[in-house]
Amino acid sequence: MAVVKKSYIDNSILRELKEKYPPMENDNGVAYKQKLEYITFEIDFLSDPIIRGMRNKYGAVVIAIIFYLRTEMCKNGWKVRVDQGEYYNSLVQDCSYVCNVDMNQTNQIIHELVDKRIMYVVQDDAVEEGKWMTCIQQLYNFEMASNNRKSARERQARRRERQNHSQEDALKEQQVYQMPKNSADADILDDITNNELLLEDNPFGI
Repeated sequence: MAVVKKSYIDNSILRELKEKYPPMENDNGVAYKQKLEYITFEIDFLSDPIIRGMRNKYGAVVIAIIFYLRTEMCKNGWKVRVDQGEYYNSLVQDCSYVCNVDMNQTNQIIHELVDKRIMYVVQDDAVEEGKWMTCIQQLYNFEMASNNRKSARERQARRRERQNHSQEDALKEQQVYQMPKNSADADILDDITNNELLLEDNPFGI
């Protein structure tokens, strides 16, 4: 299944991704988060007019903040929680500390990123509680990784199925090889095993 990069994100993305890539379960049957171990940027990211305008306004710290937000999104695969209050305040505090930026400026930059659709905030409590921030590139990375994992699982399942069939066929062949052809053959084998046939046919009575 080919992954198409989106040009816009809205609230429907939560349900869409849950249906396309349902949570995986470990051996104990407990669902776990699908994290990302990497982030990518398009090569023309820095030349985007919106990014250039924000760099001129705030300086290079804009890039640092975007980078930080993206790495936080990786922990949930494609999004970071931004409910007003504890979640958002903690995000701003940590981002400000890591990027060495005043919290008020960090808050202003994040809001501008959302207003100018570099970042998107989505919500659908029927699917998952909370408000979540993401971006198009992060979403694309997540879909690519999830699609690759899904394809790999399907290949492994087919491989296991072929192996099981091969083992079953080999076992059947082995059973057929070991099984006597008919009841008469079975009687002869029993006689030979018990030496009864040899004793009866021995003309010397030994």
